[in-house]
Amino acid sequence: MAKSQKDLLFTKSGNSIYNDEIRNYLQEHISSFFEKEKFNSMQCQTEYIDTFLQWIKSSRNNRIQGLDTFQEKVISLGVTQALDQFHYDIIKNNKRLRLFRGEYPYNRDVHPFRWDKDFIDDRKLEEEDAVIISCPFSGSGDVHPKMREVLDQCENLKIPVFIDMAWFGTCGGLDIDLSHPAITDVGFSLTKGLTCGNYRSGIRISRKVLPTDRLKLHLEWQHGIHLNTKIGLLLMKRFSPDTQFNKYRDKQLKVCLEYSLEPSLCVHIAKGDDLWNEYSRDGAVNRINLREAIKKY
Repeated sequence: MAKSQKDLLFTKSGNSIYNDEIRNYLQEHISSFFEKEKFNSMQCQTEYIDTFLQWIKSSRNNRIQGLDTFQEKVISLGVTQALDQFHYDIIKNNKRLRLFRGEYPYNRDVHPFRWDKDFIDDRKLEEEDAVIISCPFSGSGDVHPKMREVLDQCENLKIPVFIDMAWFGTCGGLDIDLSHPAITDVGFSLTKGLTCGNYRSGIRISRKVLPTDRLKLHLEWQHGIHLNTKIGLLLMKRFSPDTQFNKYRDKQLKVCLEYSLEPSLCVHIAKGDDLWNEYSRDGAVNRINLREAIKKY
């Protein structure tokens, strides 16, 4: 059976748009990494972390405050590895994972998550909980409308909160203050923003780090993903966090207008009405990935 136009143009994944300009730049420059006199420079942990934080601050389309309120900064394999450490700490400290409906499904796939009890939408938060929130939100591409309310509740209940900002680098109009005292950890990634899905790298910033924190040990022992961080460092020096949004925003708006979709802050994501129920995320929102449609333009 032939695929429908929807099947060809829209997907349910969260994958971003592959930008050939970025990929071609990497192809032209990566060979220099392996020149004998430069090979030792592959280990660039400190420069990578410092550059990443400045890269975030350099955005003209987004306002990210509070980065300087975090003392610990480590490298992670995208955001997902940082989430793994948070999951480990949750289980070790006998806490319950709480998520909004529509959240990054990996979190509930790797955790003893109870569908009937553990969505924040369905039950009040309690002191024994731990919360993960993506921003922009994985289920919509926008800031979750109850994010601030939940952060205030978590502060009162002393609930740790991990903010997943993996989609930073694909968005515009994001304004967030990470200095909120409930936030214990924040993860950023280059996967979506700089077309680094095949050589993933990111950072995690934290208020404090436990002695059992693997990412801290990896940094201290220099057991990092050195080739990936070298690639990320090269690309951050050439491409801003606004690259994807500036290049594809007008095409996102055209696709959304043509198919009666609502554009999100993230250039590759839109939301749909009841005609798009097959794209439902936990019954909370219909999230549509536009990357194939945008590339058609």
